[in-house]
Amino acid sequence: MINQDLLNQLEELTGGDKSILNEIFESFIADAKELKESIESSFKQNEFEKMQQATHALKGLSATVGANEIHQLARTIDFELKQSKSFQDKNTIENLSQTIDETIGHIESEIL
Repeated sequence: MINQDLLNQLEELTGGDKSILNEIFESFIADAKELKESIESSFKQNEFEKMQQATHALKGLSATVGANEIHQLARTIDFELKQSKSFQDKNTIENLSQTIDETIGHIESEIL
């Protein structure tokens, strides 16, 4: 769910301060939930520009904390939206949503 090497780097950068690490991941959780809702909503309403902005933001956000599965899915969607200006693969959107939920659950139970 979370890249262990990157987690170790974050722990090192924060000097082992658990409160700072918690802030980073709590912020990730809040932002990921908001972006997930935006992606799902814009997909349903065919608002592909808004969807591309949200997937692009999620791509960067997930890379920052080492959420590699989310990053790869967001990257795939973002690329397709940039190329074709539309996206019709409902399964990938559902997979992204599920992966976000699972990653948040992992963070809440294993990191926070």
